[in-house]
Amino acid sequence: MDIDAYSYGVIATSLDGQCQATASVAFLVLDAELDIEGPDTIELCKRNTFITLNANSSETPENIMWTASRDTLSNLTGPTTSFDADYSTRVIAKLEFSNGCVLFDTVLVRVDSLPKIPIEDPKTPVNEPCMKYCPGEEILLSSPSP
Repeated sequence: MDIDAYSYGVIATSLDGQCQATASVAFLVLDAELDIEGPDTIELCKRNTFITLNANSSETPENIMWTASRDTLSNLTGPTTSFDADYSTRVIAKLEFSNGCVLFDTVLVRVDSLPKIPIEDPKTPVNEPCMKYCPGEEILLSSPSP
């Protein structure tokens, strides 16, 4: 197990610069790493999308525990999990390390709920196969809300 030693020093100086106070603290950073691959936020359109998440760790990845705010995950432990992204969901990977560290990594899967909206040209008859226009002609498109 790697342990890195660090120290942090602070110097406070009075407004007139005549007085100073110095303090420092030493601390150790234990070696521990947990990272869900990819961006922290995934943007999707609502179309029955299946998501797979992979996590990397400096410890045994089989011990990673997965939780989600909404959807049902395929695996609750291990380096990989997946789910059907029907709704926006926050997925959390957690790992407890043998050195006492507990790390978390989070991904937000944001699902857009925009429905399929047809675009219509009110001047084109329904049975017309192609919309035909001349250069410079104004076109009005509409999309009825469901």
